[in-house]
Amino acid sequence: MENADLVLFVADTSCALGEEDRDILHQIREKKKIILLNKTDMSSGFDEKEINSYISPEDPVISISAKFGTGMEDFIRELKNLMFHGKIDANQEIYITNARHRKALEDTLVSLQCVRDSILNQMPEDFYTIDMMNAYEKAGLIIGESVEEDLVNEIFSRFCTGK
Repeated sequence: MENADLVLFVADTSCALGEEDRDILHQIREKKKIILLNKTDMSSGFDEKEINSYISPEDPVISISAKFGTGMEDFIRELKNLMFHGKIDANQEIYITNARHRKALEDTLVSLQCVRDSILNQMPEDFYTIDMMNAYEKAGLIIGESVEEDLVNEIFSRFCTGK
């Protein structure tokens, strides 16, 4: 929670806030947060005024039912609003989840390091032009500007295609 750009606090509205809930609300008092009041489809033992004493008027409070999906559109709309209007200072870390993309990035880096080394060693331009083209080709695999024959073969081996 300490390093979170946004905290989603989900309260079970079928019962009153517990001591653990109050403790968490106290810890996230100064954090950017969205309060989700879940189980709105059930009878309530919940006092919304109590939760309001822990949050600021700017903190969105959205009633949802995760079981039936009600209120999720409001939640998604609020999340998009926070993200797209710069209200969340999200970290700039990049995650690569595709193994093929990771390999292409690693190969691109190796090629660019070879270019750097060739330039530092004052090698003729012909030496690093090949590495530069290789880096471009590997990066192109990710953005779709080039496709290797191996990838085409892999696609056809994994998917059933009509005859």
